[in-house]
Amino acid sequence: MLASLTTDLLGRWRCLETGMVIDVRVTGSSFSYRAYHTSGSCVFEIQADRGRVKLHHKAVTGAPHFVLEPPGEQALQLNWRAPATGETLTWQRLQQTWKTLLLQLTGEVEDFDQQKSGGLRLQVSKITGEVISSIRIGSARTTTWLDARLMMAEGLRPFLWRSRLAFISPQGEQLTRLDDTRSIADVLGGLAEVSEEKRRSVGG
Repeated sequence: MLASLTTDLLGRWRCLETGMVIDVRVTGSSFSYRAYHTSGSCVFEIQADRGRVKLHHKAVTGAPHFVLEPPGEQALQLNWRAPATGETLTWQRLQQTWKTLLLQLTGEVEDFDQQKSGGLRLQVSKITGEVISSIRIGSARTTTWLDARLMMAEGLRPFLWRSRLAFISPQGEQLTRLDDTRSIADVLGGLAEVSEEKRRSVGG
């Protein structure tokens, strides 16, 4: 759930209880966000903590923290509840037009030495060829697509606010959340198999 909220929380919302319009933006880490009033002041801080998403009021001293109830499939409405007081907040997404940024996945097998420091280099590029993220995958069989995406969070973060990201595999398929549990070996196909063969040959 937490990984999928990377894109679900971002954007503009209206609080039905107060009428306030706020913008949710990414801050320093993968699961840290701030919600800003249209005046530019920070109103809320949102963080993932022990499997829950918590909302902290920055503008009101002593205000209770709220916990996010599981959102619907399209996350058009967020329901927050304060465990201490039972108070609720309802945020409704304001419709906006998102442009889709197509990102191509490619892989390159790196050589293994006797310390097994090689592996599979996974890159994400724009259709122009510009590489925006590059990570090393030690084991393509045990690393899932979700794992890899989280490892690329730093490089992807600048684009999350402006676009919906569409990842295209080397086979030309568009990856969705249903692919999160697939291994990188499965996503990349034969290239990952070459990496595993090199690992075994060095290990042997």
